[in-house]
Amino acid sequence: MPQSHTGDERAAAEEIAPLIEQLNGLLRRLDAAFTAQRSFIADAAHELRSPLTAVRLQLQLLDRAPDEPARQQARAELGAAVERAVHLIAQLLTLARQEPQDARDRELVLVPLGEPAAEAVARPIRWPCRAASSSRCNPPTTPVIVRGDREALRILVRNLVDNAVRYTPRGGRVEVNITRGRRCSAADR
Repeated sequence: MPQSHTGDERAAAEEIAPLIEQLNGLLRRLDAAFTAQRSFIADAAHELRSPLTAVRLQLQLLDRAPDEPARQQARAELGAAVERAVHLIAQLLTLARQEPQDARDRELVLVPLGEPAAEAVARPIRWPCRAASSSRCNPPTTPVIVRGDREALRILVRNLVDNAVRYTPRGGRVEVNITRGRRCSAADR
């Protein structure tokens, strides 16, 4: 026979319901944080694999270099590979330090996209066996301004240019063009 709840039992259940709701919310947030952390670690390991493989290859080339000019070339390429790995690690650490709450609290400013694009193209890109032979930024005819995090946009554009240079066929040219697109609405998200 089912037991009926007395008024005191119902009142106690109603009093602890908010606590149970808060604990369940906390557990959901913890699960999301652990999932994000596992994803970040997997992404970081994947991203570090390529530059570390390049360092290993450059060390092997240095060991096998037949003469001093070949050793100097191998040292230069090894230095560039180490520089890329250090840059990537710095970016990963920056990303790891950014909490989702930090991103929401960060002040968004008006950023002319031509600035980070010109900076990204002006900075020398040192890939061993660099594919693209040149890169340039074509300034927009009218400024293209977005509201965003200036440093995050700078990193984003730099990564795009780095990847373009890295994967452009030898002798190719990387051009960065900034144009206005259509405006995104809430329905696009």
